[in-house]
Amino acid sequence: MRRVACGFLVGSLMLGGMAVAAEAGGWHRGHHGRHHFRPSFHHGGHHGYFAGGFLAGATTVLLLDALYTPRVVYTPPVVYRPIPYRAPVCQDIWIPGRWELRSRQQGDFTTHYHVWVEDYWQRQCP
Repeated sequence: MRRVACGFLVGSLMLGGMAVAAEAGGWHRGHHGRHHFRPSFHHGGHHGYFAGGFLAGATTVLLLDALYTPRVVYTPPVVYRPIPYRAPVCQDIWIPGRWELRSRQQGDFTTHYHVWVEDYWQRQCP
């Protein structure tokens, strides 16, 4: 990419120099029919320098912008794939009645006593 940009810069500067010479009337046919370069400052004309300078400056700005602009790296969008839903396999388990030992605190005394817990159904899901 940088080689291409540098090639464009060199080519545009060369074309800009040709445009300056052509607009300034620098190339003309001499006395013997040959083409030769005659700078415009000999004849007092300076109108050809604007276009060439503008072209060279614009090309330089575009080249430097292309060289120093950070590259944008494309990252594909993140696709979230849902985990296949599995319905929980729940079971109802019968818990039979039983005696449980409970404690009660009254002041400095602790009393332990037995309580009957009724039987019931309990649902267990993994």
